[in-house]
Amino acid sequence: NIALLGESGIGKTTIIKQLCEKLVGETGYLHCNIGREDGASAIEGIVTEDIQDWAKFSEVVDDIIENKTTDYPDLQVLILDTLDELIPLAEKEAIRLHNKKNPEKKTDTILSVAGGFGRGQDKAMDLILDAIWNLKNVGVHSIIISHVKRSDVVDPLTQESYSKITADTQQRYFNAIKNKMHFIGLAYIDRNIVTE
Repeated sequence: NIALLGESGIGKTTIIKQLCEKLVGETGYLHCNIGREDGASAIEGIVTEDIQDWAKFSEVVDDIIENKTTDYPDLQVLILDTLDELIPLAEKEAIRLHNKKNPEKKTDTILSVAGGFGRGQDKAMDLILDAIWNLKNVGVHSIIISHVKRSDVVDPLTQESYSKITADTQQRYFNAIKNKMHFIGLAYIDRNIVTE
């Protein structure tokens, strides 16, 4: 399982597609274009499935699990592009499940699910991790693509400025996913700007 983080437009999806085609071939991967992510639209020849809600994500995952040997014998990798788009889908599903189980205590916010105190976020993350684990059980690994944000920081002692890069998801979500990955990569462009 691999996670690749980077700023928008840096080429994360392109790199992962090339990696997958080199390691598992064109039939060995399936790219999930999740939510409002549109990274695959400009990549020629990518094998992709549009995922607009949790029901569609579950349908794709369940179909792979149930039909791995017949319909997906070569499939080895599912690319989740991006984690920051998958999390809101999982949160909506956690809310839906909570409301179904507790019709007298309905909520419309993840912060109130399962009594609050972060339990809603934990439930959303469990939904994602369960999908990853169930895929792994049938021989399909996950590659997660996620965005980062960059902020410029000035060192208080030296007054030198530098860029700080952090995950674009809540730390709680990022920590949960990073512990399940074998490798985490950070795509960035290293530049020196020279003034003449």
